Amino acid sequence: MRTKRFQNRITAGRFTLPTAILISVSCWILTAVLLPETETQQSGYSLWETFCDFCIPTWANRLFSFILYAVIGYFLIQLNNTFAIIRMRASVQTSVYFLLISVCPSLHMLYAGDLAAASFLVALFFLFKSYQQARPTGSLFHAFVFIGLGSLLFPQLMLFVPIFWIGAYNFQSLQPKSFFASLVGWSVPYWLLLGHALYYGQMELFCQPFRELVTFAPTRFDYQPWELATLGYLLVLFIISAAHCLIAGYEDKIRTRSYLHFLILLNFCIFVYIGLQPVLSVHLMSFLLIGVSILAGHLFVLTNSRSSNIFCIYRIIHSIRIQYMDAFVDTLVQLLIDWGYVGLFISALLAGSIIPFSSEIVMVALVKVGLSPALCVLSATLGNTLGGMTCYYMGRLGRIDWIEKYFKVKREKIERMQHFLQGKGALMAFFAFLPFVGEAIAIALGFMRSNLMLTTTSMFAGKLVRYIAMLWALQGAISMMNY
Repeated sequence: MRTKRFQNRITAGRFTLPTAILISVSCWILTAVLLPETETQQSGYSLWETFCDFCIPTWANRLFSFILYAVIGYFLIQLNNTFAIIRMRASVQTSVYFLLISVCPSLHMLYAGDLAAASFLVALFFLFKSYQQARPTGSLFHAFVFIGLGSLLFPQLMLFVPIFWIGAYNFQSLQPKSFFASLVGWSVPYWLLLGHALYYGQMELFCQPFRELVTFAPTRFDYQPWELATLGYLLVLFIISAAHCLIAGYEDKIRTRSYLHFLILLNFCIFVYIGLQPVLSVHLMSFLLIGVSILAGHLFVLTNSRSSNIFCIYRIIHSIRIQYMDAFVDTLVQLLIDWGYVGLFISALLAGSIIPFSSEIVMVALVKVGLSPALCVLSATLGNTLGGMTCYYMGRLGRIDWIEKYFKVKREKIERMQHFLQGKGALMAFFAFLPFVGEAIAIALGFMRSNLMLTTTSMFAGKLVRYIAMLWALQGAISMMNY
């Protein structure tokens, strides 16, 4: 009962979707601030480039992509409400979709595959609508009209035509009339394109989608780190969700099982496409996330285990941390380097306190660009000593409970350090530069109220020796490389 209650709070709660949207907006803003140099991959497809030049200003690229994903998320809710894929009016599939999109910074730019994915989702709606219809001609016509529209901007969308025919066959809606209706529906956008090309004498414009379709890049597994991390997680999520649908499918209606089995086939084919054509992964990712989000929503809503929800939440949070924390740290380090000696002082101050940071990276970068090694050592030593003295004054407050609760320094560690420092005095502050135990030494000396002047002097001497030794080792390494 407790597990089920926890599950309902996550999957059917009123705040799940707003929270996912808030996280998504925050990630979009972080990407724009921390990764402003992110650029869209040039497709070289003239029709898409022309569409972008006339319809989408460069400054609004991220905004348009977010609005488009919001529209896709809305249609995911409508798809479930219409066809009861998850057996309840749930929005968890949209929440999963928003979160998965958010942790992929490169997807925050608008690609041809994103608009094609929106058209693809509408086509999926009409395909599901054709299930066991007495007259499925109209539904399949509309489904393939949207396939054709999407393929104008992303020609590889035509690769899904055979899969949609397989789906129509399984839904018992593929008849001779509906088959020809699908061909006519797919061809309608191209008849319009042909008329435009003939009128303006641009037949190359009409031929280019077909030329793009038969052009295959070499199969190279040169994925970006974010692509490998995202694809790996999506593959695991897909396998678990698909296995759940196949094993526990008897609980669903036959109609729902047919929809889910088609989505499993569709996502499997998308993974195959991505494996064969890695250059299209950023486009096909939008298609992949639609199907995976629905299957994952079915898994998280209908399983009776807390572990499935925890798995999803943990992996998404982990992905966010990987994608954005590294970018934040890199941006901060670069900013401190740009500030010169002042930036080195601040980085050393942070490193000397309880905040985990590395001043060595900033110092090495500044010495390499030609700043005075002596001034760098002095600036780093002063900053690091001041940071160490913040730990000293935290201990001087005498509130070990605060230190343990808010600064995550265990009481046992401080007590052991106090016992060790008994009778040794403030001179032990010399060793405050040591990793792992340096902060504990400074806190323990503050708690013991050691002599302030002697503690500061000893700490300064120890940190000065540390930075001189590090600079000496650095210069020696550079000399050996030059030699």
